[in-house]
Amino acid sequence: MLKLLKWPWTIAIITLAAGLYSYFQLDPSIEIPVHWNINGEVDRTASPLGALLGVPGTFIIVLLILSFLKQLEPRREHLEQSGKAFQAITIGVSIVILIAQGMIISAAFGYATITINTLVGGIGLMFAVMGNYLGKLKSTFFVGIRTPWTLSSETVWKKTHRLAGKLYVVIGLIVIALSFIVAAQDLSYVLIALLMPAAFFPLGYSWYIWKQEQNELIE
Repeated sequence: MLKLLKWPWTIAIITLAAGLYSYFQLDPSIEIPVHWNINGEVDRTASPLGALLGVPGTFIIVLLILSFLKQLEPRREHLEQSGKAFQAITIGVSIVILIAQGMIISAAFGYATITINTLVGGIGLMFAVMGNYLGKLKSTFFVGIRTPWTLSSETVWKKTHRLAGKLYVVIGLIVIALSFIVAAQDLSYVLIALLMPAAFFPLGYSWYIWKQEQNELIE
């Protein structure tokens, strides 16, 4: 798994190095914005240590777990067959992490060069990349849309991920486009409205496909 995570680890190290460098340039007593509410307003701050090392530190913990995923996954063969998709998805997530760290560092020095719109655009890109590869994922217990129905049937898994993949790509591209034209205070509402169907529709669809499959077996 380490080979597949080469670029995510590279990005994690870059964000950590940037955070450490920035930390030593700042007054340790200041408070840095680390969270913005749905209106794009700062609603939580942290010390330079927590603000600048929190994102890369959390990401590194996640990558450590993913690095040993092969030993944890019961369907190891499926995970190996999903190598390219797994790599693309983790790179997509890494890009969002890089933007988030850049946004915090930018705010720490009093600049607004990396904005909420940039972060939302990155999230849209992540969904577009994920969607392009979801259909290529084999069934596993740790990666993908894991419901009782997708995990119990290869057919349900394939159909659910193919549909979700198309949905993710469309929504991702829409989010990217809107990040250029919608104001920051309105963008979060739009993002939630678009991502809710992406999160819940595939779950209901997986149950529907599974139910159809069960009915065919009974007949």
